[in-house]
Amino acid sequence: MKMKTNHYFVITILAAASTLPLHAQDPEKILPPTVEGSWVRTDENGSRAFENLTSTYKPAELTPAGKRMLDALPVLRRFEQRFINGILVTNPTPCIYNGGQLTLDVDSEGFVAVKSKDEIVQVQDRGADRHIYLNRKAIPNQELRSPSPSGYSVGRIDANGALTVTASNFMPARVVAGGYRRPATVLEQKYIPSPDGQHLRLIMTWNDSEVYVKPHVYEYTFERTPQGFKPGDEYCDATNPAEGQSVAAAPAR
Repeated sequence: MKMKTNHYFVITILAAASTLPLHAQDPEKILPPTVEGSWVRTDENGSRAFENLTSTYKPAELTPAGKRMLDALPVLRRFEQRFINGILVTNPTPCIYNGGQLTLDVDSEGFVAVKSKDEIVQVQDRGADRHIYLNRKAIPNQELRSPSPSGYSVGRIDANGALTVTASNFMPARVVAGGYRRPATVLEQKYIPSPDGQHLRLIMTWNDSEVYVKPHVYEYTFERTPQGFKPGDEYCDATNPAEGQSVAAAPAR
């Protein structure tokens, strides 16, 4: 009888423990919110239009040298048509990857983040991708690596789940809200997930004393896509004038 009582007592303790909050059972099993997963941008300024999502951002304050650099960039007007290798194309178009989508300034499509031991990869449905290296501390010298649209990114994950990224070595290009970037420009990014893991803030800080009077700072917000969400397919045809030469119906099969 004594053995049965002890056995029952052990079962009762285990059952009671299983009903305790997770942190009371094993504090080490509590994981912070993560930037991993699928994120879509939110329209916090109520613009209700893709081209106006950044209309309330504070314009960049450029130095005289920064203004000259920005003015020297070629201007591609919306739906400007031109011939390339005998093919009529229009810029800008989602069919032409220009380095400004996903890689640094995230457009309305948002992104998906996948983490491995050594890096976080961000991708979009349209095929753009970016690598953020977690196992590297420094950005290679410009002499060792040619500049690229997305630059070179190193990062770390903080204890609260936030992702801190430093990127540099970019190809010259425009930045949201009237900014400019070049190989020497340094971008600091802070991805901050909400405590419940359903929302995300991305704080962008561009640093370059020759380009900016003061750091150019703005912020994106995202929400996690619902569980089971499946993005739809989109067929791009950059030669189709009927659709602004950007998106067309899928060809018949």
